[in-house]
Amino acid sequence: MVLESKADYGSEYEAIRSISAKLGITSPESLRKWVRQAEVDGGVRQGKTTQQIAEIRELKKEVAELRRARLPTRCAKRFGSRSATATSSS
Repeated sequence: MVLESKADYGSEYEAIRSISAKLGITSPESLRKWVRQAEVDGGVRQGKTTQQIAEIRELKKEVAELRRARLPTRCAKRFGSRSATATSSS
């Protein structure tokens, strides 16, 4: 909606402010961010697309899961090496 109505306003900011008020969006900044993301998704502006952002988010979740799954193994190895050291030095 903003992209189509830019020409009707003096600036993009005026268009965003006016349209956000008409849509009941309390913060024009929210609409501006949506417009920027739509431009990225449309190839008009450089940046990470919505799909890329979602993929990165999923990969970060997967990495966190894998780290959590590995934690007990790492702790067990450390505990095992400490107890082996303690018994061999006695």
